[in-house]
Amino acid sequence: MMLHRSPRPPVALLPDPTAPNTGWVYAVARPLLLLELRHFAEVPLLPPVAREVMTLTNNPSLPIGRVVQVLGRDPVLAAQLLKAANSPLYGGNRRIAGLHEALLRIGTRGLRQLLLTVSANRVLMVRARPELTSRLQLRAGAVASASSHIARIYGTDADSAFMAGLLHDIGWAVIFGMASRGTSNLPPEFRDSNRVEEVCMHLHAEVGEALAIAWNLPPLVTAAIGYHHRPADAGAGVLMAYVVAAALRVCDSLGIGPVEPPTGKMEDDPVLLRLDLTGQKLGDLCKLVATEVGAHAAA
Repeated sequence: MMLHRSPRPPVALLPDPTAPNTGWVYAVARPLLLLELRHFAEVPLLPPVAREVMTLTNNPSLPIGRVVQVLGRDPVLAAQLLKAANSPLYGGNRRIAGLHEALLRIGTRGLRQLLLTVSANRVLMVRARPELTSRLQLRAGAVASASSHIARIYGTDADSAFMAGLLHDIGWAVIFGMASRGTSNLPPEFRDSNRVEEVCMHLHAEVGEALAIAWNLPPLVTAAIGYHHRPADAGAGVLMAYVVAAALRVCDSLGIGPVEPPTGKMEDDPVLLRLDLTGQKLGDLCKLVATEVGAHAAA
């Protein structure tokens, strides 16, 4: 399988003139990572049951009976649905135990988001690094939530924004996953976790973008994954990239599982200023995201 190689020039995410030479990242690690990425691309984002249910949700009149039947083939996914439906996020007054009632409670959008979240968490897993897995999954859910709310404010596709926010750091999991498995084609530097993190800082967006293309994700989602640190360069996907970039700032301000260190003050952030996401509007969004993250944690 041929994977996309981004034509954009390599740009360090942390342009520190005193940083050690990272030429090997682009000259050695980058081409090998993109080559090894084909193994990840062969595994679809959505497992069979989730993919079938997602297709059913495209029907304007959701066939709940059929959805329940399909979900019954995946006990783990069915259990996640019940857990979500009984969480504070959906505010039910009584506990429910049936999938039919659970679907009625969370609705079509809630079901789609659940399918994406459960599927993404399977991919955002570095078995040798449980602490990194926890941070990635927590961060992904929070950024997805913030992205969907920001998208609604600016009239762009909230479902695509949720997916882009959920998968924006998929490159971190892929790169660390390759390193932890000790893939023979990777350079010896990949045995040093500090060097692997250095590679992630420089290449995670490009690796994530390549995987999104291989998975045939929507172009706007792919652009946001590839350019969430440089939204102005995202071409036709510039608004979606800005949405995810703004969501990252919101989550940074809440201290929600940052993988990368936040920099600067929110009130001076050019991404938030570009979207006019300031003042009361920003404060309300931060409170909403914090509430939703807390509800998920309590589930």
